[in-house]
Amino acid sequence: QIAFTLTELLTVIAIIAIISVILASSVARFNRSSKNIKCLSNLKQMGIAVEAFAVQSDEYPLDFNPRQKNPNHAIDWQQSLTQSGAKGESLWTCPSARLPDDWPKNDTYLYYGYTSYGLGDNSHSRGAGGKFINQETGYQPVKRTTVLTPSDFILIGDGFTGNSEVILDGKNLIWRNPDAKETGNSTTRSQARHTMQGNILFGDSHVEAIPLKQLFSDPPHQAHVVWNVDGRD
Repeated sequence: QIAFTLTELLTVIAIIAIISVILASSVARFNRSSKNIKCLSNLKQMGIAVEAFAVQSDEYPLDFNPRQKNPNHAIDWQQSLTQSGAKGESLWTCPSARLPDDWPKNDTYLYYGYTSYGLGDNSHSRGAGGKFINQETGYQPVKRTTVLTPSDFILIGDGFTGNSEVILDGKNLIWRNPDAKETGNSTTRSQARHTMQGNILFGDSHVEAIPLKQLFSDPPHQAHVVWNVDGRD
């Protein structure tokens, strides 16, 4: 008969507890990593679709094309990419994003956003989404040749609209908006999504994670002015 002292039993229990904590931590890290890889893969697939669209038209997809004034584009950028090969509902869903409980029922939560305005706004767009001309003409698409440095130009990313330390998520834009306001603890959600980073597709189709501080807080010249097609602040 084998007997254990109380000290031995407590030691074994402590070792088991430590191993359990280590395993749980490893599983959590693996889950975060796999979700992040899936998000980066989503953006890569979007990049392939953008390239397919641009090769055919030499234009970036319009962010919004009401009543399809421009017949070469779909009604919005998501549908343009879908028609260019970005298929599957899961492609448009970031597994790391947490939907807010108080999100308006009549408002669609969009995981990814398009760099429609850059450092401008809807009347002075400096991003890829196109410029509004007038009600009759609609929006003028951005020619791919006007982007000076595609490898430094944000095209699509996690759907964050932010400024300084305030980030609103779940919109169809990725935009450095000076009027950004927080809704339903959105800044904390956005910070937790990819551990204080945003996943970004650039104009040359490469994908990387960029610190949120660099995207929304650093002065434009320190952030390498990745928002505008002309690379200027």
